[in-house]
Amino acid sequence: MRSVRVLLLLCPILLMMACKPSKPKGVLSEGRMAAVLVDFHLAQGMAEGQDRTEELRYAYTQAVFRKHRITEAEFDSSMIYYCEHAEDLNRIYDVVTRRIEANAVVMGVEAPTETKYHELSADGDTANIWAGRKAVVLRPNALDNLFTFSLQVDTTFYVGDSFMWSMDPLYVTQGSRTDAFVQLLVRYADGSCACQDQMVYGGGTVEVRVSPRNGQDTLDIRSVSGFVYLPIKGAGESQYRMLMLRNIALVRFHRQHARQVAVVADTLQADTLMDDTLPDVQPVRHRLSPAEMRDAQPRDKRIRVIKEKPVNPNLRPARGLNTPVRRK
Repeated sequence: MRSVRVLLLLCPILLMMACKPSKPKGVLSEGRMAAVLVDFHLAQGMAEGQDRTEELRYAYTQAVFRKHRITEAEFDSSMIYYCEHAEDLNRIYDVVTRRIEANAVVMGVEAPTETKYHELSADGDTANIWAGRKAVVLRPNALDNLFTFSLQVDTTFYVGDSFMWSMDPLYVTQGSRTDAFVQLLVRYADGSCACQDQMVYGGGTVEVRVSPRNGQDTLDIRSVSGFVYLPIKGAGESQYRMLMLRNIALVRFHRQHARQVAVVADTLQADTLMDDTLPDVQPVRHRLSPAEMRDAQPRDKRIRVIKEKPVNPNLRPARGLNTPVRRK
């Protein structure tokens, strides 16, 4: 009886395992694929920006295959399989991203600028308002080659705001074709738009910035939208091509508002240095003569009264020196 219960409990698990599709022969496991891709991207980065980039890229990639003891055909067939299984590929690249960032820290490389935007809250003059997926995988087919977003504004958006859409692209391709395209667009109340677009190359952070222009800094914002487009595989193109977008962020910048400017102006007017403590000085219309300058000097308006000393009647007046003496 006990064995029957055990079998009943195991039947759903066995059915799920039987229904789960197995990987084709020659496809690397997710763990091995993640390890290979870490070294693959490091090798691609070492080759970028040097002379003979294509030659170095091929040499470094072959060194990665030798290190992991796989053939180029095994790597290609594994990439083709995982490109068709987005969930598996996303799990692999979660591991790849963490390992690449850990290697950068060990090597003393500063954290990329895009990671700081994720630490920003939705409040403040500079804020990361991105609420979508932080990582996206694009493939060159009609279903998976376009990533779009559209954001409706709310009360946290102000007139004159600027925006920046940033992401970290990683290409996995057999060739050197890296021709994806990104665009950021802002719509205003009068129907006008401001947009910026650029190509997406591997090996560096992509930052697309849009600011109001031609009087748009006085208009309300209606929406903010953008897209990343990876061209579809051409006729006869057999090489695989994939684009991984990581660390996606949308940063909003507030400008200085009129209320803040008014506060600053009031503070300046209240400054004691602005008070004039010097007396008003009347301008001189003509050169003064010495007499006019003397008359212009301040004078004491008081009347000085000098009191004479009282005369003693018992005293005889003094005889003048010039008075002649009479002889008797």
